[in-house]
Amino acid sequence: MFPLMVLSLLLASCGEQPPDAADDAAADSIIAQTDPLEIVTAANSATEAVTSVSYDFRSFGIGGAAVMVPESEGSVMIMETETPGVLCARVEMTLSVVDSLGSPYEITYAGSTDGETVWVAESVNRQFHVGTVAGGGDDLMNPLMAGIMYEYIVPQPFGDEMAAESLSYEGTQEVNGVECAVILVTYREDTVARWFFSLGTSLPLRVERLIADGTGAQVIELSNLSVDGEMDPASFVIECPEGYEEVPYSSFLPVGSIAPDWTLRTTAGAELSLSDLRDGIVIMDFWATWCGPCAAVMPTLQQIHEEYGDRGVTVIGVNTWETDDAAAFMEENGYTYQVVLDGDSVAEEYLVSAIPTFYVVGPDGAILGAFRGADPANEEALHTLIEENISPR
Repeated sequence: MFPLMVLSLLLASCGEQPPDAADDAAADSIIAQTDPLEIVTAANSATEAVTSVSYDFRSFGIGGAAVMVPESEGSVMIMETETPGVLCARVEMTLSVVDSLGSPYEITYAGSTDGETVWVAESVNRQFHVGTVAGGGDDLMNPLMAGIMYEYIVPQPFGDEMAAESLSYEGTQEVNGVECAVILVTYREDTVARWFFSLGTSLPLRVERLIADGTGAQVIELSNLSVDGEMDPASFVIECPEGYEEVPYSSFLPVGSIAPDWTLRTTAGAELSLSDLRDGIVIMDFWATWCGPCAAVMPTLQQIHEEYGDRGVTVIGVNTWETDDAAAFMEENGYTYQVVLDGDSVAEEYLVSAIPTFYVVGPDGAILGAFRGADPANEEALHTLIEENISPR
C-alpha cells in the first residue's frame, strides 16, 4: 500500500523555471553529461532531498493508451510532517470522461489529508467524504492518484531505475519550457518507462510508462514545479462545500460489532469456521504470497503464534486475491500458524481494500481492533490488544 501517511500532501515555493544564470554551471555540466546512470543517480539525490512540493499536472494516454487513460489535470501540494513517513497532501483534479452514450462530461475532485483525517469532495454525487487514516480513509484518495508523481514522496525515489536492466540516454527535450534530459528505462520486470529530468535541477517533470505492446504510454507531466517552500498545515484541512452531503467513511467493520462468521478450507483440506474459535482471541491476517508488505509482517505473526498460542490466541492467515501456492509459501518460510484459503468473499465482507489487513476478534466474537499495512505501530497495537484482553495465566 502507499505510505500514507500516504496521502497527506503539500506545497512549496522555489519555482521550477528555465535555468537562469545561477543555474548555468549545473545546466552545462548535465548537458555535457550523457551517462544515463549518472543522470538518474543525480535525479534520485535531488528528488529524495525534497521536503515539500507543489505543481500543476496533466495525466493522459498517448498512442494505444489514449483510449484507456482518462485525461485529467489539476494541482498537487505535498509536505512532510514531523512524524516520519507521514505526509500532508492536497489534490485538486478535473477528470474528463465519456458516458455510455459517448457524451463527454467532467468530474471534479478536491481531496486532502493532514496525516490524520482525509477529506474528498466529488462533484457527480455532490458528496463530501470524511475518514481517518487509521480507519483506512486513504482509500478516499484513490481517484486522485493520477495526479501524484510518487517519486516525490517515497524514499530512494529512483532506486528501481538505478538498478534497471538497461538505461538509454535519448538526448534532451523541453517539458513546458524546461529543457530536460530524456532517459529510457527498461526495468528488470521488462516494463519500460521514459523519464524527463530537468537539466537545471535534476528533478523529474514527466514520465511516460509504456504499455506492453509498445504502441503507447500513460503519461504524467508537471508544470509550475516548486520545491522546499513554506507551507501552512491548515491548508490541508477542507470544509464541506455548500450543497454537498457529508458522508463518513471507514474501510473497517466497527470496533465492538460482531465479526461475521465464515467457513473456509485450511491448507490441510479441513474446514474451519471463525465460530469454532470462540472463547479465545483470534487475529485474522488477510494476505497473499505476492504481497511484499504481507511478507514483512509474517515473522511478527509467527512470533505471536509461538508466544501466545498456548494462552488462547489463534493466528489465522486468510489467503486472499491469491495467484500462487499459499501452503508451499508457508512451508518454505517455516511459518506454522493456521492458514485458510480462498478468502476473497470473506475479504469483501470485512471491507478489505488492501493487504495486509488485520482484525482482532475477542472471546465473545466482537471486533477488538482492525489495522492495515506493514507498519510497526500496527504490530505494537496487536500486542497491546492481546495483553489487554488475554486471560490471566
